[in-house]
Amino acid sequence: MATANGRSLRRPPLSSQGNEEMDEPRTLAIDIGGTGIKAALLDDAGSLIGERQRVPTPPKPVAPEDLVRAIDEVAAPLGTFERVSVGFPGYVRDGRVITAPNLGTDALAGFDLQSVLAEHLGKPVRVLNDADVQGFGAIKGQGLEMVLTLGTGAGTALFHDGEIMPHLELAHHPVSGNKTYDQYVGNAARKKKGKKAWNKRVAKVIDILREVVRFDHLYLGGGNAKDITFALPPDVSIVPNTDGLTAGDAKIKVADGEMPGYFARPKGVNNPPVVLVAMEIFGLHEYIKDVTRRLAKLGAFAVAPDYYFRKGDLTKITEMPALFPIVNAKTDAELFADLDATVAWAKSQGGDTNKLGIMGFCRGGRNVWHYSTHNPNLKAGVAFYGSLVDKNDAAPKSSIELAAEVKEPVLGLYGEADTGITPDQVKQMEDALKAAGKTAEFHEYPGAPHGFVADYRPSYRKDAAEDGWKQMTAWFKKYGVLS
Repeated sequence: MATANGRSLRRPPLSSQGNEEMDEPRTLAIDIGGTGIKAALLDDAGSLIGERQRVPTPPKPVAPEDLVRAIDEVAAPLGTFERVSVGFPGYVRDGRVITAPNLGTDALAGFDLQSVLAEHLGKPVRVLNDADVQGFGAIKGQGLEMVLTLGTGAGTALFHDGEIMPHLELAHHPVSGNKTYDQYVGNAARKKKGKKAWNKRVAKVIDILREVVRFDHLYLGGGNAKDITFALPPDVSIVPNTDGLTAGDAKIKVADGEMPGYFARPKGVNNPPVVLVAMEIFGLHEYIKDVTRRLAKLGAFAVAPDYYFRKGDLTKITEMPALFPIVNAKTDAELFADLDATVAWAKSQGGDTNKLGIMGFCRGGRNVWHYSTHNPNLKAGVAFYGSLVDKNDAAPKSSIELAAEVKEPVLGLYGEADTGITPDQVKQMEDALKAAGKTAEFHEYPGAPHGFVADYRPSYRKDAAEDGWKQMTAWFKKYGVLS
């Protein structure tokens, strides 16, 4: 029986949830924070299984036995697992706590959390600093990558070509006067100074870290990263926030195998409406995943299928001339079958396909128009700057030529300064739909180019993007996809 400070600890029985036969090992992932301890089960690919659990962090200073009991409590409803990963908010060496500034260093210093949990749970356990753990989930494994977490305090982690480097407690180093990083950009400073001043401090910290570390990319995580309001430079990005969501990778059965995808849905909501996310030509990258999560925040079970998967991972292709032959070879018949399979998968996962919508960007917007001629169960569609006149051997009819076959109300959102989709083409599409008695609306944004919603590209236009998102939301609500 495991002990902490000489006191015995008996582990309560696990929930029967998830005790069915498993095809792959499950990891119990634990995140110890200053105010709460969170836990979830992950599959072998790191995707979430089921619902995440949370319990309050015990009163400070946190005694070792109280910490272990809280971990028992948060893990109990999750079911069986084969290994354990723990993120701890302090300096950890070989699984042993060295410092715990937000939990109580005097109470926890020297506590071998890794060994105690391994004996207590009867499973292999790895305990690392929480920023180190979050970094493994964020980095791409290319060059010098850094993680800065913004929560109760500030945490940092460094990686070189995917390998973690020795941990440095930069959070305790002075950054401005006598203030440490913890004191300068931690949660207490955010509350005391207000968001505007706190954002200026975060921007200053980013500039300092760039000079000191010379990172290739910096990832911002933690619960307060969502409060960043200033434009981030290209070498800085925010680690996705999935609070209140269940999100992760999907494996969708199609006729010739399994199609990868990404989904996000509101946590604890039964039978959410389903929205298909039709991606651009650049593959299933982080921007599309973020759109999927934003739709889930609106209450949808959003799914983005990687329908170009048969040709490889398009996110790895950076040259446009190499992308066009791949996407232009996709037939509408194969596209429709892939999207139908995505709808069936969402239904099998508890989604309400009686409230089915589709939205997409660029080539994905074109796919919205085309799929709208195929599936009579669609309630509404939204096409962001979807091509209207393009056609080829694989798809011999353009969106305008298919206008009379559209089966559900579709909203078209276009940029007036789009050099590839002209206002005249938009007018032709509008006229063709009207002549066929179809329900459709169009919004054209003055001065907006193609890709005005893509916040990772120079084409991004904040006002048009925000209004377009509002128009999309209202359209889905008007026609019964969202409530």
